[in-house]
Amino acid sequence: MKRVLVVAGVWPWPPDQGDRVRLAGILGVLTRRAAVTLAAPPGPEPAPVPLEVVALPVRRRPLMALLHAGCPAAVGLRWDPALTRQVAALAGAADAVWVYGLGATAWLPPKPVQVPAVVDLVDALDRYYLGRWRHTGSPLWAWEAWKTRRWQARLARRWMLNVVSPADRAVLPGWARVWVTGNGCGAAGPPGSRNPEPGRAVTVGHWRYPPNAGGLRWFLRAVWPRVRRRVPGAVLDVVGKGAPGWAAGPGVRVRGWVPDLAAVYAAARVAVAPVLEGSGVKNKVLEALCHGVPVVTTPVGAEGLPSGPGLWVREGTEAWEEAVATALTTPELPVPVPPPSWEAALAPLVEALLGAAGEG
Repeated sequence: MKRVLVVAGVWPWPPDQGDRVRLAGILGVLTRRAAVTLAAPPGPEPAPVPLEVVALPVRRRPLMALLHAGCPAAVGLRWDPALTRQVAALAGAADAVWVYGLGATAWLPPKPVQVPAVVDLVDALDRYYLGRWRHTGSPLWAWEAWKTRRWQARLARRWMLNVVSPADRAVLPGWARVWVTGNGCGAAGPPGSRNPEPGRAVTVGHWRYPPNAGGLRWFLRAVWPRVRRRVPGAVLDVVGKGAPGWAAGPGVRVRGWVPDLAAVYAAARVAVAPVLEGSGVKNKVLEALCHGVPVVTTPVGAEGLPSGPGLWVREGTEAWEEAVATALTTPELPVPVPPPSWEAALAPLVEALLGAAGEG
């Protein structure tokens, strides 16, 4: 069995936000195929899959960020020569290496390792920073986008990369070796397990993430009052970490963190994902589709996902009002096509990495 080293800047359990969800999915697939060592900062929950853990003593180091001001902040704050040496030693004992997230690239050895390796950027974060710049007008976001794009190009000269959507691939250098491997879907309830309540909608997210909070503000201000005039008994559940108290109002229940989302999705007629900015594949959309819930979202929210029944992509207040009101009042909606499993979504990259390491 091949030995795979996974280097990450986050601990994936509990998988309660996007970067942790993907990392947990990757580890679930890899541990069925290889002996995995996870080098990451320790977390609050034990690993539910069989792997060896090497705890990285990660600290944010503002002085290092100043010394490496030309790097993205996510990299400069984690710059640590001791961790770089530790990762290099671990890579020397592995048959393949998977580096997860932009922050973890702070610990990459100066020269590429002598085994097959991939740097999974997940998203091309310069796109996110440019979106923040457009929404806030702050030149600091534009500066961060420029630094990140330079850093991504530097990585591309030395490493094979992965991103989750074609739009992310498009901003990376054309000559770079880049895989596009999206996110998968975890296990949902059995067919027929849903019992949606009339007029029930849900929106799920990590609400301390500015694009999520901004999209929710727009939806509650511009769309939801119009929907309520057409569907007076409609109720929106706001679910997720950091759910904001300001969202509470007529027909809005702020529920916060819910350990098991299956019951929430089973009761919802429609999920709304008012994503106005960002990059990459949106796990909140995948998750709802996985549970058989139709989703109304924006073109940004549908990025990297195939069109199909149950995925309603809309722009503008009137189009959103019509889609949400229709979903809440139509007795039988098309059943969404479920996204691929994590195994299927990651198969091309996993096969390539392990194949290059000599599997089979």
